[in-house]
Amino acid sequence: MTKSRKRILLCIGMVIMGMLLYGCSRKNDKKGKEEKNVVEVQDVKDKKEDKEVKQNITKEYLIENYGISEEELEGVDIKSFLWRYQITEDNIDEYDIPRKLKFYKEHFASQGYMNYEYMLYEVADEVLTKGNVNDIIKIAWFVNSGDSLESVVFDFENTRIYDGARIDYFTNEDLVGNTDDTIKQKVIQLISEYDIYSWKDYYEGGSMEGTTAWYHWSFAVEFSDGTIYRTGGKGLGKEAYPENMYDFIAALRECEPQNNTP
Repeated sequence: MTKSRKRILLCIGMVIMGMLLYGCSRKNDKKGKEEKNVVEVQDVKDKKEDKEVKQNITKEYLIENYGISEEELEGVDIKSFLWRYQITEDNIDEYDIPRKLKFYKEHFASQGYMNYEYMLYEVADEVLTKGNVNDIIKIAWFVNSGDSLESVVFDFENTRIYDGARIDYFTNEDLVGNTDDTIKQKVIQLISEYDIYSWKDYYEGGSMEGTTAWYHWSFAVEFSDGTIYRTGGKGLGKEAYPENMYDFIAALRECEPQNNTP
């Protein structure tokens, strides 16, 4: 075999070896990316399934730790601000809070923005009883029936009543009136009349698997000490919610000022 032929064969061998090594590298890289994607998807899934949280950030906490004044917080609902940006104790240091707050006041609070989503997801560690019903500061009802959303909130703390679609994005357009002591007493009376105390912790209707149907609802109460009571349900059929739920919500809506007759 001539030297030139040996060189040709050597070059061919080196090319083949290089292609094999590159192929293995690409395969391992692809496998690594697939495994990474699986982990990321699972992580997102876990976060969504584990959304119930306990939020302890207060106005006083922001003033003490982030140099924010009482004046800067005027007209800002702290819960709405925090939930708008999903700010928690774990990630708050990742944000420029004074700058975020300024933007929020200019673009959201000025439009009457309120977010009551926290009532659906924060830890609900209280029960509703005749003993604590007078300590209610907010009640919220939300239903997602697949093709439509409904939300009703009586906020006695901020003296506002909202009736709209998105419980996480109320604006002045959804503001239907203001609360007062008379309206609060009517609502408390309705809670007793419809015996909301006897509602179950959760209602499970028929399976939605294999269908395009979707139905989910929540009813939550916040008390003056910050604790929350919540019930809800999902599924198909009347087993998914209390028998008197829609009658109760209709009666609540009758408490809205524009529905009151002199």
